[in-house]
Amino acid sequence: MPSSRRPRTSLAIAAVLLLSAPPALPTGDMRPLTVMILAHMCMAQDPEFREGVHGRWVASLQTFPGWAEFERLPLSQCLRERQWVPKSLCASATALDTGDPKKLDAWWQDNANYLRSLEPVFRFYGQVAQERPAVTPCPNIAVQTEAPPRAPGVAIESVDLLWAGEYEGDVHPFPRVTLVRNTDRIAAAVGVHFGIYFKIAADPAEGILTVLSTTSVPEPGLPGGSTAVRQRVVTDRPQCVLGKPCLVGFEFEREDEILPGEWQFEVSFRGKTLIEHRFTVYRKEPAAPGQTQSGD
Repeated sequence: MPSSRRPRTSLAIAAVLLLSAPPALPTGDMRPLTVMILAHMCMAQDPEFREGVHGRWVASLQTFPGWAEFERLPLSQCLRERQWVPKSLCASATALDTGDPKKLDAWWQDNANYLRSLEPVFRFYGQVAQERPAVTPCPNIAVQTEAPPRAPGVAIESVDLLWAGEYEGDVHPFPRVTLVRNTDRIAAAVGVHFGIYFKIAADPAEGILTVLSTTSVPEPGLPGGSTAVRQRVVTDRPQCVLGKPCLVGFEFEREDEILPGEWQFEVSFRGKTLIEHRFTVYRKEPAAPGQTQSGD
C-alpha cells in the first residue's frame, strides 16, 4: 500500500471536515466527494448546470426520480432561493473531470479558499443529508459574494532525485528511512518497501507543501479494499518539507499487491509534474536451501 495512505472519513461529514482542515493537511480521496456535493448544489440552484458531466451521471442513476422531483425537494428549493454558490464556481465544478488526478489537484488548489468560505453551506447540506427531515428550514447563511484572495503562491525552483529504490524505516510524520538498494528493479515480496527520495527547493524556501502522488501499476491493478474493484492508479496527498528530503513510496503488504511489470511514481503540484520515476517489479524467488539470494 502507499506508504502515506490515510484512513477515509465517513461520507456524510467528509466535505465539512475536509474544508475545515488547514490547507497543509492531506485530503486523501475526499476531494471528489466535495466536488460532487458542490455540483449537486449548483444543479439545484440553476438548471443550466444539469447538462455537465455530473448532471448526466445523476440522471443516469436508476434511483434518480427525475429533475421535476429533484426541484421539489426542500433542500433543492432552499439552495435555489439562496444562491450561495457563485455561477463561476459552479461552471468550473460541474465541468470538472474528477477522474483526472492532476486536473482535480489544480482545480482544488485554485479554489481552496473559496471552498472554505462556503463551509457553513456544506455543513448545512451535510446535516440535511444525514437527518433527511420532512421539512428543511432554510437558513440565512452569509457567504462572500466575491472570491476570497488566493493564498500566496509557491514557486518551485528545482526538484532533485536523491535516490530511487528499496528502503527501510518509518515515513510518518516525516521520512526516517535507510536506503537498502539504489535500483530501478525491485525484487518484490511481502514487507518490501520501494520508492523515490527527493528534495524540493522553492520560493518561499521554508514551509510544508502538500503534493499529489500518483502511482500507476500493471494489470489487473491493486486490490480496492472493501470493494471488488482493482485500481490501476492510486493517488495520495503526502506532505513535503521544503528544502528537506521527501519520500513517496509503496510497501507490499499482501501477496496480491505484488504485480510484476512497470510501476510509475509521479509527483505533481497544481497540475504540473515535479518528478516521475519508473520501476520494474518482479517477484522475488525464494533462496535455495543453504543459499542466500543476492541483489541485482
